[in-house]
Amino acid sequence: MKTIVRTHTLGILCLVLSLVQTTAAQTHTANLAPLENPSDVERAALGKVGFLVGEWEGEGWSLTESGRRVKFWIKEVYRYRGNKDLLDMEGRFADILPDGKTAPEDYALGILFYDRLSDEYRMWHYSSDGTVFTIKMDVDVKARTAQYTRKNARGDVSKFSLVVGVDGVWISKIEILQPDNSWLKVLEFRMKRVGERT
Repeated sequence: MKTIVRTHTLGILCLVLSLVQTTAAQTHTANLAPLENPSDVERAALGKVGFLVGEWEGEGWSLTESGRRVKFWIKEVYRYRGNKDLLDMEGRFADILPDGKTAPEDYALGILFYDRLSDEYRMWHYSSDGTVFTIKMDVDVKARTAQYTRKNARGDVSKFSLVVGVDGVWISKIEILQPDNSWLKVLEFRMKRVGERT
């Protein structure tokens, strides 16, 4: 009789465990269902920054350490990659010399992506001077603006911002945090779209 009771109890226990495992597996699958095609989330987020897409060109100025302004030419290309869940960014720029010619070009590369786990836009950036960083990008889709603040290896804090106005002019600037907590503008450029959105 004890053997029958033990066998019956063991059978019920196995059945309960089987039901728990099945329920857990169904719950796990249900939790994963919204992420079956995660690129839909990234694609929707990147679609909101379509105001950046295209080929842009313009001029600007940067401040030397001595406080002199140097004019430069700039061209940037922003285009979607993959399933439009990444935004590829390439910039080329060169100082404009006193005779009107340009110095050899420098360049910067970047990838803007949306991190759905942290619910934020992030950017990987590389410059031809060897600067590499990944940063959170604050984007205001309605205002057509983006900005980030970062600290370099020396501890200097800089702020980059851009706005694409209703007139189609892209304005960017870089500011450096001063010891008195004020911001000094050290670079500004303006561009217009010269190529189609892709």
